[in-house]
Amino acid sequence: MDVYKKIESIKKKIKVNNNDLGELLGKTGDAFRKSLSRKNLNDYELILVAEAFKIYNVTTKNSEAAHEIAEFTSFIKKKIAKNKSYLLDKILSENEEENLIEKLKDDPAYLSVFNDFFSVHEPVVHYSKKGKQIPYYRMDFRFHPSIDNYEALSYIVHEDFDGIDFWIDYTGSSMEPVINSGETIGFKEIAVSSILYGELYALNLEKQGTIQYVRKSDKEGYVKLTPNNQKDYDIQEIPISSIKSIYLVLGSIKKIS
Repeated sequence: MDVYKKIESIKKKIKVNNNDLGELLGKTGDAFRKSLSRKNLNDYELILVAEAFKIYNVTTKNSEAAHEIAEFTSFIKKKIAKNKSYLLDKILSENEEENLIEKLKDDPAYLSVFNDFFSVHEPVVHYSKKGKQIPYYRMDFRFHPSIDNYEALSYIVHEDFDGIDFWIDYTGSSMEPVINSGETIGFKEIAVSSILYGELYALNLEKQGTIQYVRKSDKEGYVKLTPNNQKDYDIQEIPISSIKSIYLVLGSIKKIS
């Protein structure tokens, strides 16, 4: 499969442009266009593109596009798995998931990769003398703004973060440098009626999640979403009724790779 030709084909079918996809990847539309032209999107970005296609096709409901998106997603996952380890390649080619699960459970070198591609999400508890066990969900809040019907991958324990309800990953550059793309963020759910203007919140807007400062709007029944990075992002006004759930942002964990 020519990945980049497939991306262009799906874009046309679901009527999504480079600005839309670039924003979801924390890039400008022009930067995303250049990445397509140079064919240099990394594996993580390709998976995000696949997730974005699924979201946008919910609106367009293009059955032909849905088939292409499924093929694209499957191809990318197989490509990544093949690069990660010969065991995963063996699993994919011979369909031996059930037989090898037990062998892989105790192998830390392969377990995290295995979890990513085959959803073997057995919670792992990191024990500590102090603090409660706070669930960590290994998914992107921008594409999965609700944790309903998902299981935690593991638990994070630290006495300074006891007020947090759960941890979840986040991508996007609208809040840089306060929050950087790829960090794991700690949320505490509150009632929409409890919003304090000027505070930093994570908002579930049903089809996607965002992290912004929430400020008072002059329009009745609306709030202003204010990004920290106003060079690349604009202030938006949204109806309060569009907020399905809202969370205080209480902590972040930076990944160094």
